Amino acid sequence: MAKINRRKKVLKVFKRKYTKPLFYACLASLFIYLLIGNIVSQKKLSDFDKPHFVISRISKDFDRVEYMHLLLTIQEIRKNKELTEKMIYFVNGPFPAYCPKDLRKELYVMNWDSQAFLIRVKKMFEMHQVFEQISRKNEAIKYISAGMPKKSYSYEMNTQIKMLKTEINELVKSKLPNDEFEFIKEYDSIVASLLVNEL
Repeated sequence: MAKINRRKKVLKVFKRKYTKPLFYACLASLFIYLLIGNIVSQKKLSDFDKPHFVISRISKDFDRVEYMHLLLTIQEIRKNKELTEKMIYFVNGPFPAYCPKDLRKELYVMNWDSQAFLIRVKKMFEMHQVFEQISRKNEAIKYISAGMPKKSYSYEMNTQIKMLKTEINELVKSKLPNDEFEFIKEYDSIVASLLVNEL
């Protein structure tokens, strides 16, 4: 009988000293876990909802900062071979054009709406085309005057050189202003690499 009473006492003491504190510790741990989980999920939701600046204006107006960002975006996309192929196919299509989902996502990460990106690349293609015309005319001037001092130019040569220089000035004035000319002169190789017929 004494043994049974002693066992009951031991069980009571065990329950009082260990079981209840263990239960409360588990309850507190669960509460902390739920609290931390809720804070983390709220932070993820708030991060997702943060406003994201995207260039969505459909315009061919030249802004050097914007176009430098455009080149940076192109260079970033070029790090992925599959996306590069999709980008080249996309920019050589008509405007507006369908943009593949993964490319559209990458452009969004780089702050671009796909159609705003496309219209600016088209503008760079136009700049490239005019720059090529200017380069060919400059090459023609070099070829005509190769190895001859200016004094010994014939009347015909002088006339031809003046005509070519006038055409260059007209192109710069009407189709490729100085800031655009300087930009494309520096980065023409990147623009040319996007053209399908120049790959």
